[in-house]
Amino acid sequence: PTELSENYELDGFISLPENAALQELTTQLAKGVHEFCIANTDAGNDSYDHETGEDLRGLDVIIVASGGWEGDPPLEPIDRDRLLPEEQSTALTEAATAYTDSVMRMRGMNLDPVIAAGFVAQHLSCDHYPLMVVMGATAALSPTPGMMNYGLAKAATHHLVQTLGSMNGNTLEHRALRKRGEAAQPPHLFPHISVVGILPTTIDTPNNRLAMPNGKFEQWTKPIHIAEEIGTWVESPVLRPHSGSLVKVIAKTDGSGSHFEIVY
Repeated sequence: PTELSENYELDGFISLPENAALQELTTQLAKGVHEFCIANTDAGNDSYDHETGEDLRGLDVIIVASGGWEGDPPLEPIDRDRLLPEEQSTALTEAATAYTDSVMRMRGMNLDPVIAAGFVAQHLSCDHYPLMVVMGATAALSPTPGMMNYGLAKAATHHLVQTLGSMNGNTLEHRALRKRGEAAQPPHLFPHISVVGILPTTIDTPNNRLAMPNGKFEQWTKPIHIAEEIGTWVESPVLRPHSGSLVKVIAKTDGSGSHFEIVY
């Protein structure tokens, strides 16, 4: 919100605690969305579609755009011949702390917001073809040496998309899995919600250009291309990929746009 220009209009804003644990993040987000929905109804906005009988309270679209990247911390070998046992123990503790801290940072940036938003999607979506879009990563479709912690978080994100997507009627999963999803689906998770993951390679942002000044910017995905594709899905539910899809984004080399390809 501190970076929003005057071109943006917000109907509401939920302030979330920085670096919150998953439970606090999920609780505060759910409470904030719930209070906003109540206030929106109290403001006189119609809560029902009188032609279809659909309940319009709740969110139409949930987009999880948060994320971050860092490489794994270096794993320095512990010299067991030179160091005393106490020094070896200290070095091992420091290495373990750096290793787990990196795992938790990547989880906090990339996975925890998706888990929290997934909870909100199941409880506070509207009843008119709601959509949840999550940012995954093309890199996490395969092993990620040198950035395993990032890959762990993004692979788990993909799994959440696929699992939530299998729990409704828009999935293309095989019949047995679809039945399991339907059995696990609570009554308030509407059967027509679409859960989709978008998997870019590198997004052309100022921070990424700063971090990789020698990158091939023409091969990076422009944020506007992702926004336009999501906009199409919002306006035309029939054009959405099936729920649970992972959609890879491939930038056109001439910079004229991006190609979206379903990889799962």
